[in-house]
Amino acid sequence: MRNPIIPIIILSLFLLGCSEQEFRSKYGQEIRQEVKDVVKEAVKEVLVSNEMIKIEKSSNAIGTCTLANYKCMDFVVNKNSITLQLENTQESNLVITDYLVSDCSSATSNPKVGNYQMFRFDSCNNGDVGSTFDQDIKFIVGGEVVNGHLVGGEMVTGHIKSTIS
Repeated sequence: MRNPIIPIIILSLFLLGCSEQEFRSKYGQEIRQEVKDVVKEAVKEVLVSNEMIKIEKSSNAIGTCTLANYKCMDFVVNKNSITLQLENTQESNLVITDYLVSDCSSATSNPKVGNYQMFRFDSCNNGDVGSTFDQDIKFIVGGEVVNGHLVGGEMVTGHIKSTIS
C-alpha cells in the first residue's frame, strides 16, 4: 500500500497558501513523526518478508498456544510446519539450539522486530488439513545441551492445540 503523505503535504501547502517555512514551523514535527512511523512499519515488513516467515491462517482457524515464560502472540499449524510469534522483551534475539516439536526436522528463528520474534518448525507431519493438532512442545533457546544437560540456555515448554490449515 502506497503512503499518501507526499500528495497530502503538497495539497495542504496549496490549500493553506503558506510558504514552505511557515508550513515547516507549523507542521514539521507531525510530519517527521508520521515519516518515522511509516519507515518503522516498512522496515518491519521488510525484515519479516526477507525471512519468509509470515503467519497466514485460514479464517476458520482456532486454537490455543500456551508457553512457559513467553507470551505466544500468534501461531499457525500447517500440515508440514508450525510457526510461532513470541513476545521477546530481552535485549537480544532468541536462537533455537534444540527442539522437540511434533516430529519436525528443522527449526529456524528470525531476528526480533520490536518486541516480537518468529520461530518456524519445518518438515513436520502434523496431520491432515482440517484435523486437530494437540501436542506439547519443547524447545531450547540459547546455550547448548552437553551430556544430556542444558548449559547456559533456557527450556521453553508449552502446548499447542489448533485446527491444521
